This record gives sequence, C-alpha cells and structure tokens, in this order.
Amino acid sequence: MSFGTILVDLSSDAGSDAAVRTAVSFAHVHGSHLVGVAATGTVDADFSWAASRSLHEAHGAREAAALLASRRTDRFQDLCHAMHLPSFEAVAVEGDRAAVLLHRSQACDLTVIGQARDDREERHVVERVLLHNARPTLLVPASGTSGRPGERVLIAWDDSAACARSVGDAMPVLKRARDVRLRIWRRPSETDAAADAAMQARLTEITLWLTRHGVRVQAGFERAEQAVGDEIMRAAAQLDSDLVVMGTYSHARWTERILGGATRTALKSSTVALWMAH
Repeated sequence: MSFGTILVDLSSDAGSDAAVRTAVSFAHVHGSHLVGVAATGTVDADFSWAASRSLHEAHGAREAAALLASRRTDRFQDLCHAMHLPSFEAVAVEGDRAAVLLHRSQACDLTVIGQARDDREERHVVERVLLHNARPTLLVPASGTSGRPGERVLIAWDDSAACARSVGDAMPVLKRARDVRLRIWRRPSETDAAADAAMQARLTEITLWLTRHGVRVQAGFERAEQAVGDEIMRAAAQLDSDLVVMGTYSHARWTERILGGATRTALKSSTVALWMAH
C-alpha cells in the first residue's frame, strides 16, 4: 500500500494547523497529493414558526459557514505553500462534517484529523470517522507533533481484526521507522504457563510477518496493572514513541456502535499521534 492521496480535515479551529502540518509532512515523505476538506456543517430552518424569518436566518447562517470554510481553505493553502508541498488542493463542502469526511475518504489512502480533547461535539465527529472510515485514520494530538510521526512506533496489539488492519495499513510507515516496538498486554487472570506460551507463539508469528515486510521490530508482552488504554499511553511515554498503531473496537449498545474503553482513553489523553483502523 502507498499513500497516493491523503485527506486532512480543515473543519475545526482546534488542532487544525497541527493536523495540517502533520499531513503535509506525511505527504512530503510519501510523495502524496494532499486534499484539505472544510465542511460547512448543516443549518436547519424552523418552518413551524415565522417561516420567512427562519429562512432568512438560515440563509445568513449558511453564508457565514461558507465564509468560514473558505477562510480555512485559504489558511490550508498558505500552510502548504509555506511548507513547499508540491501537490495539494483545498475544497469547501456544504454538509455534515463527519459525513463529508467519510464520503471523501473513500477516494483517499489516509485520513488525518485533529484530536477532540474535551469538546463533546468534536469527539462525536472523530468517533464517527474512526468507526466508519474505510481507510486508516491518523489522529494528531492537539499539542501537535515534533516532525513527522513514525520514527519511533509502538504497535499496541490486541489480536483483533481491526488491529491487524491498522498494522497492515501502516506498513509503509513501519518499514521507514527507525524503531518499532510491539506489545501485547496480558490480563491479570492470564498467569499460567500455557497462556504465556500461547502469547509468545503469537508474538513470534506477528514478528515474522512484519520482518518479511522489512520491518525491524522488537516484540514483548507485559502484565496490565491498570486499564489497557492507560497502559498503552504509559508505554508510549516510556518508549518515547511518536506514533501508536492500534485498532479501534466497539461494543454493541441497542442499535449503536460505541468505542471501547482503551480507544476512548487513547483518543482523549494521547500526546502522541494515533494510527487507527476499525
């Protein structure tokens, strides 16, 4: 897999520049075309009361949203020019932000989006993109990144299909990395010798798969003394990782799909970039 086209979200003021700078850096390294997308959001008119006034206000809100999207695309192009990116384009699209990103991402190889932190609406958008994106998602921390994430990578392996997809999608990044560590966290109940042997055999299998792709990886498993999401973040800090590769996973609740605890912890508290697939 190569990253011929990278999509970056421009629809948020929080962390947008950090996401763009990271996306530009990736585009430079991989020779990618970068598409910046600014969604205007949706504006609803209340036709049940003062219809004409409501329509007038909705028209004004649409114009304001379109102007804001235009300013964001201008800012994106200024950054791309300043960082000497040879191939890029900016588009402003009317519509729901997550829906626009998901639609556009189908014709791209990677989606880059900024971290939501404590903003509930922002979190909802990020989670929708992660859960429904047909491509891998790179989440950039609000504090930004130093250089291009992917020099020192932590793979948080949980033996899920989502994790396998995430690692497979990240293979071009892993092959370029200077240091790749793979970790499996053993639950406190998994203390017998048979469980250790099975885990070691699995680590060997995954290591051989990565090695055949030219990835230099060091693998190991650790006991989870706290929630796995916290363990992942602690390991990333201890290893000085600049990128965590992991899968997202969810639990069924009625007709919804919601993210699991480890994923939510990573989304909220990570200070390093997160590479995810679902």
